[in-house]
Amino acid sequence: MFMRKGINLIPSSALVLLSIALLLPPLVLNIWRAYSNVSSWQITEWLISYDGGFVRRGIGGEIVKTLSVVFELSPSLTIIILSIFSWLLLVFLVLRVSRGLLPSYIVLSPVFLGMPIYSDFVIRKDVLGLLVLAFSFLVIRNWDGIKKYIAVTTLLVFGVLNHESIIFYGFPIIILAEISVNKNVDWKRNLVPHIPLLLVGLAVVINKGTVETALHITSFWNSFFTEKYPRFCCYAENPAAIDAIGWSTQRGLSLSLSLLSEFVNGFIYVPLAWILTIFICLQFGRWSLKKAAARQFSKIFLIQLFFVSPLFLLGWDFGRWIFFVTVSSLLWVSCFREVEISNKYLDYLDRIEYLGQQFNQKELGFFGLIVGVPVCCWSASSVILSTPAGNTLYILYKLIQ
Repeated sequence: MFMRKGINLIPSSALVLLSIALLLPPLVLNIWRAYSNVSSWQITEWLISYDGGFVRRGIGGEIVKTLSVVFELSPSLTIIILSIFSWLLLVFLVLRVSRGLLPSYIVLSPVFLGMPIYSDFVIRKDVLGLLVLAFSFLVIRNWDGIKKYIAVTTLLVFGVLNHESIIFYGFPIIILAEISVNKNVDWKRNLVPHIPLLLVGLAVVINKGTVETALHITSFWNSFFTEKYPRFCCYAENPAAIDAIGWSTQRGLSLSLSLLSEFVNGFIYVPLAWILTIFICLQFGRWSLKKAAARQFSKIFLIQLFFVSPLFLLGWDFGRWIFFVTVSSLLWVSCFREVEISNKYLDYLDRIEYLGQQFNQKELGFFGLIVGVPVCCWSASSVILSTPAGNTLYILYKLIQ
C-alpha cells in the first residue's frame, strides 16, 4: 500500500523521461549489433530482393538497394535508418491517435512499442508493416469513396510485398474496420475493391522462394558489397533470412511444433509459458485503458489473436506475432473510439478473461518494468532480458565488465 502511494505521487513527466531513458541503451545496442553483423536476421530480412525473380518480401531489398546507391550509404546503415525512422513515425502516430486514452510511458512499454527494442527486433520489417496498418486505419477513418479504397489497397499491397504476415494481422481487421465504420455494409461489398490485394497475396504465396532464388540474391549482394562496400563482403552461404525464403512450409511447421514437447529449467512447459505471456499482455493492455476502451481492446485483441494464430504454426518468433496483436489492437481502439464491437461470444470471453482493475496507469508503468516478451525461444533468461529492468541491468553488467 505504501509503495502504491509513493508511485502515484510521481509526476507523469518523470515516468515519461524514465521510459525514454530505459529505451535508449538497448536501442543503441540493437543498432550496433545490426551494423556489425550483416549476416544477422535483422539485416538479411531487408536484403531479400527480386534479383532471383519475384519473391515474397523482395520489395525491401529493392528499396535498400536504391537508397544505398542514391545516397551512397552502406546497405546496413540504410536498413538501420529505415527501421528507426519507421519506429519513430509509428510512435508519433500512436501517441497522436491515442491521446487521452493512455499516457506515453504506457505506449513505450514492452507490451506495446517498447517491445521491438527490448526484444531486439526493431531492425526488422514488423514495425513498417504496422505503420502501413496505422495509415490504412487513418484513411478509413478520414476518407470516403473510391479514393479511400484505392489508398488502402495500395498501402496493403505494399505491406504484403514488404512481408506477407500483414495478410493475417492486417487484411481481416481492415475489412472489419470498413464494415464497422460504414455500418451494416455487406462484407462482400468491402472485399471486392481489394481484389488486387488478394491477387498480390496469391502471387506472394505461390512465389514463396526457393534455394536457387536465395542463391541468386546472395550472389547479387556479394557482388554489390565487393564493388562498393568491400568491408562487408562476402557471404560464404545464404545467410539467415535470405536462406529462410528457401525453406519448405514443413520446416517452418516443424520448428513451431517442436515447442509442444519443450520444457525449460526442467519444469516450465513452454506452450503454457507463451499462453501466460499472451494473457499478461491482454491484461496489461486492458488495465492501461478506461472502461469502454478497455472492453473494446480486449475484444479486438481476441479477434486479432484468432487471425494471427496461423503465424504461431508457420514460425516460432512468437514475440513478434504478439507484437502484431497488441499494437494493432491499440491502433484500432485509438482510431475507432466511437465504434463498438458487440458479439455474444466475444462478450462472454471478455467477461471470463477479465481479472478486474488491478493497477492504475502509473502503477502499470512501474509494473511494465518487469514485463518481458522474448522474440522467440521462451526461457527464464530471455524473458528477463526482454524486460526494461533486466535489459538495463544486463547492459550495465556488460559495461562494468
